[in-house]
Amino acid sequence: MKARKYDAIVVMLSTVTMGLIACSTPSAPQTNDPPSIEADETVPPAGIPKKYSAPHGFNGDEFGLTLAQLKARHPRLTEIGEPVGVEWQGRTRDADFSGCLEFDKNGGCRNSVISASVEGNGTALFAEYYVAAPYAGYTDGYRFEDTGGVLAPVLIGVCARYSGWGDHVIPNTVANEARVCAFRAFHHTYLDEYASASGIRAEKDDSGGPMYQRVFFGLVNVYGYPQHYRPGGRIVIELADGSRLTSDPTPYYVDYHWGRGSAVTIDYAFNPKDGAGTVFIADTSARDYAQKRHDTGDPNFVLWRLSQPGGLNHKEIEWRFQNGSLAITRLDSRMEAGRLSDRVRALFATRPQ
Repeated sequence: MKARKYDAIVVMLSTVTMGLIACSTPSAPQTNDPPSIEADETVPPAGIPKKYSAPHGFNGDEFGLTLAQLKARHPRLTEIGEPVGVEWQGRTRDADFSGCLEFDKNGGCRNSVISASVEGNGTALFAEYYVAAPYAGYTDGYRFEDTGGVLAPVLIGVCARYSGWGDHVIPNTVANEARVCAFRAFHHTYLDEYASASGIRAEKDDSGGPMYQRVFFGLVNVYGYPQHYRPGGRIVIELADGSRLTSDPTPYYVDYHWGRGSAVTIDYAFNPKDGAGTVFIADTSARDYAQKRHDTGDPNFVLWRLSQPGGLNHKEIEWRFQNGSLAITRLDSRMEAGRLSDRVRALFATRPQ
C-alpha cells in the first residue's frame, strides 16, 4: 500500500470515537432537470485485487506485537480511555425452564425441560492507544497516497486473555503478553460535499471526491471490493444537483466487510447523515473479546456490531427475562465491562515523553 503517516488535528476525539458528529444532511434543492440513470457496476475494473489477502498489520504496526514492543516503537504512545476486562465464571449463563416432558394428574410439571449454556472460566482484556504527534493537539494518522483518503485518529487495540477470573489471574508480566489485535481508524466527510454534483460521483470513480470515497477506494485498491458489494440490479438515479436515489432502501450506515472467515477481517461503516466513518481491522482475539462483551451483557457493544452482518445497523435490545416462562437469562451477565484494579491499569498505562 502506498501510504505515509499523516498528522491530523484531533477534533472532539471522544465524539469521533463514537462515530457521531452533530450534523444533519441538507435537503436537496428542487430541480426540473431530468435525472440521469445508471446501473451499478458488478465487475471490478482492471487492477483491483479479485481475492482478499489478510493484512499483517496497519500503518507500520504488526499484529502480534506485544504491548512492551509497541511502547518501545512509539515513545509517544498514549492510552485512550482505560483498559477494560470481561469475565465469564464457568456457570450457567443462559437457562430455559419453559418446557415440560411429563405432567402430573393435576397438570403440574413432573419433568421439566431445562437447557443451559455453560462456559469455562476466563478473563479477556482490551486496551486502545494512539500515537501522539510531536506537537500538542495532534495525533499520527494515515493517508492513502493513491486516493488521498485520510484516517485520523488511528487507535491500536491490544488484547490479552487468561484462565480464571479476579485480579490475581492477571500477572505483572501482562505487557509482555498482551498483543496488538486490532486497529480502529476514523474519518469525516463534510456534508457540503454532498451539495455539489462534482463531489458526488459514481463509486467507480476513485480520484478525488468526498473523503468517504477516498477512504473506501484506498481499501479497495489494496484488498479488492468487499464481500457482497453492490448487488446487481440496483439502480442509481443521480440528479443534476448531485443528490442520489436508489431502488433499494438505504440503511442508516453504509456497511462493507472484507475477509469474512479469515484470520484478519476489515469492517467499514459510514454514516451519510453526519459524515462519520470507521474502519475496523481485527484479528480473531479482538473479535473474540467483542463477542465475549456481547455475550456477557453488552449486547450493543460497538466492536461487536461493526463485525456483524449489517455492521452498525445491527442493534440488539437487551432482554433479561424470557416471556411466557420462568427462565432468567444471562444469569452471569453485566451491562458494562469490568473496571480493572489500579495495579492492572498501571501495567497498561503509557508515559509519553
